[in-house]
Amino acid sequence: MTLKLKNKGFTLIELMVVIVIIGVLASLAIPRFTEASLKAKIAEAPRVNASYVSAQLASLAEDGVLKTEGGLIFEKPTNSKWWVYNGATAGTFTATAQSMNATVNGQTLTTTVNASGNVSNTAAAALQKYVPNFHNSTN
Repeated sequence: MTLKLKNKGFTLIELMVVIVIIGVLASLAIPRFTEASLKAKIAEAPRVNASYVSAQLASLAEDGVLKTEGGLIFEKPTNSKWWVYNGATAGTFTATAQSMNATVNGQTLTTTVNASGNVSNTAAAALQKYVPNFHNSTN
């Protein structure tokens, strides 16, 4: 009677192939995750600027004039981890990017409301990729 021992387990080649496949999948997924994460961080400022526009348009409809931050029903938001919100002047509100990446840091998103109620948005070139509906638009 002969006993045959069966080797159970994986060979070194099989393990290396699996590791290479996992590495390829990770190299594809990680850049997409970081891009989506940056886009989500940038999306905060256009929403805040839209709140400022609503307050300016309400003020314009009620009083017929553009107001500075103190006269609006809009309280300047506290600075977040990703954005510094500059004080609003009559008709203009600006957000400056911070703590994101070297390309985006220091770039600004600006919303302007004129006396006729027209709204224009301007995004710095580095941000236009992430907020395409926001840059250089007029309502």
